[in-house]
Amino acid sequence: MNEQRYILTVHNSNIFKEVDVSRDTPLLKIGTLQDCDVRLKRELFELPVCVTLRLEADDWRVSCDEGYYISSRAVKDCSETAIQHGDILIIHNADDKAELLTLSFSYDFTVSAINFDTIIDIRNINSLVIGNAPSAQLKLSSRFIGLEYVTLTRLT
Repeated sequence: MNEQRYILTVHNSNIFKEVDVSRDTPLLKIGTLQDCDVRLKRELFELPVCVTLRLEADDWRVSCDEGYYISSRAVKDCSETAIQHGDILIIHNADDKAELLTLSFSYDFTVSAINFDTIIDIRNINSLVIGNAPSAQLKLSSRFIGLEYVTLTRLT
C-alpha cells in the first residue's frame, strides 16, 4: 500500500507556497530564519518567523516560536497542535494578534494510484443535487461534510 502524502499550503496576501509532506521529511521548518527548509522573505515580516511541522508517532504536529500563536476552528491561542487532512491553521503575532500566515493541510491526491476522474452523464436531467442532502443524486459523505449541498440547474 502507498504511504499517504500531504500538501501543506502556506499563504497570506503576499505568499503562496505548496510543500510536499511525507515520512521522507519528518521535520520541516517554514519561515524567515536561515535554517528553515522553506524560506520566506524576511522583509514581509516585522520579526523573524519560524513554524515547524514534524511527524511524531504517526501524527503530524505544528508548532511556532515564542511570540506567535496558532488558532483554528479546533484550537485557540496555542503554541503547538496536531494537524490532519482538512485542517486550516492561522499563525498570529502574539503582540497585536495580527494574522501572519495560514497553513492548509490536505491529502496529496495526485500521487495515488486511484483514478478519481469520473464522468457523469447529465444530458437528460435539468437539475443535479450534489452533497449530503437527503435529495442528493450524487451523495457525498465524510466527517468533513455536514448537511451542505449544491444544486446545479440547467438553464434553458
